[in-house]
Amino acid sequence: MVQKLPLARGGIDAACALRSDLDLAALCTTARVVAVDLRRQVLLSKQQPPTLGGLSCPEIAREFPQLSQAVAAGRIFFLGKVDGRVVLGAYFADLDKLPGRAGVPIREVAHKLSPSDSSLASAALALATWHSRAGYCARCGSSTYAQAAGWERRCTGCQCVEYPRTDPSIICAVTDPQERLLIAHNVAWAPRRISVLAGYVEAGEAAEETVHREIAEEVGIEVTCVRYLYSQAWPFPRSLMLAFTAETTAQDSDLVLQEDEIGWAKFVSRTDFISLAMNRKIILPSQATIAASMIERWLGEPLPRVASC
Repeated sequence: MVQKLPLARGGIDAACALRSDLDLAALCTTARVVAVDLRRQVLLSKQQPPTLGGLSCPEIAREFPQLSQAVAAGRIFFLGKVDGRVVLGAYFADLDKLPGRAGVPIREVAHKLSPSDSSLASAALALATWHSRAGYCARCGSSTYAQAAGWERRCTGCQCVEYPRTDPSIICAVTDPQERLLIAHNVAWAPRRISVLAGYVEAGEAAEETVHREIAEEVGIEVTCVRYLYSQAWPFPRSLMLAFTAETTAQDSDLVLQEDEIGWAKFVSRTDFISLAMNRKIILPSQATIAASMIERWLGEPLPRVASC
């Protein structure tokens, strides 16, 4: 069975064949418009459970007075169709500056959204980040403009066409012969926050090779029995998280930490993990993360809510 994760739950018709023919400026008055900002926030409605709150026509007209220019800049783009209705995305520097509106960090609400809203938010955040950084051609330095309903950018100089970037990364749940899980704290995180080990796939690597390299680099141990689990879009800023499990015969005394990245790491039993969480000795990954799903899979039950955030 396919794992259904927050930010990777489907429900969208990508309608790729429509991208070359859509008039996004005209559609702004009739389509649903999902608003995101470069701080990884989304607009929500006041309904319960929460849904992505769209912009009204007056708001769109006020924020984007020249719609054709906004489309060319990649500020408005096509996300697909949901229940037959066209859905557009629009990005802002900061949603909190919209009169009477406020954005909500997607990490806080992704797990509460419907499958289609979750996927819309993920796609919108990824496209917004790409457009905000792709204004100039990497080959010749000339300016670029959006086309294909926001899924391509063409250079005004050399005419090179670029596409949205997705950076693959691995995340791995490592267990020892006693089925204890290896958890770690990254030095860049808030105190007590933990997760399992992760890292970006480098040029020329297969994802499985990345698992071996990252674990060796971060904690100095070898792993075996590397197995793929599932994946999740992670638009922070534009990753695809590939989840794996692996096994090791190493113990805590064998760990050699990458000091500029890993603050501490250790193997924990299921009983110890629950105790650490319930006593707030550790802060768990948020429910929107693939790490939370992986730890729950190992734990055999939902994560303790008291310490998650």
